[in-house]
Amino acid sequence: YDATGFEPDAVPGLAARFERLLRLAALGLDRTVGSIDLTEAGERQTIQQGWSRGAVLQPLPSVAAARRAVLAGAADRPALFHAGRTLTHVELERESLCLARDLAACGDLLQGARIAIAAPVSERFCVAMLACLRLGIAIVPLDPDTPRERLLHTLQDCAAALLLIDGRDPLP
Repeated sequence: YDATGFEPDAVPGLAARFERLLRLAALGLDRTVGSIDLTEAGERQTIQQGWSRGAVLQPLPSVAAARRAVLAGAADRPALFHAGRTLTHVELERESLCLARDLAACGDLLQGARIAIAAPVSERFCVAMLACLRLGIAIVPLDPDTPRERLLHTLQDCAAALLLIDGRDPLP
C-alpha cells in the first residue's frame, strides 16, 4: 500500500474490510456489492452513536416518494423552463409516467440495463431522465452534437439496451 496515503493504524482495518467484502461476495452470488455490510459487530453502533453524536442517517426517499411530496405542495407550480416552454410539476409527472409506462413495456429487456439519451438538454431530456429514474434504469446522457464515431464508441462501450432520441437521429 501507499504508506503516504494512509495512517499506519488504519491499514489493518482497511485490509479486514476488504477481506470481509471478498469473503461475503464469494458466498452470495446473488448479492450486489452495495448490499454487503462492511462493518463488524458493534462498529456500526460506534459510527452512528459515537461519531455522529447520536444522529442516525435516514434513508433517502425514493424518486416516487420525492415526487409525491413535491406534488402535494407544489403541483401547479413550474417545474421546468426551457426555450419558452414551462412544465408544471403535474405536467412533468404526467409526461414522465407516460414515458415510464412505454419503457416498462419493454419488460425484461431493461432489467439492470442502461438507456442512452441522445438529446440536447431540454424539458424532454428531463422527462426522459425522470422516467428512467422511476424504473431504476441507469442513464447514459449523450450530446447529439458529439462526432458520430465518439457516439458509436460510447454506445458500444456502455452496452445501452435502448437509445432515446429527441427528434433527430444523432447517428446519420
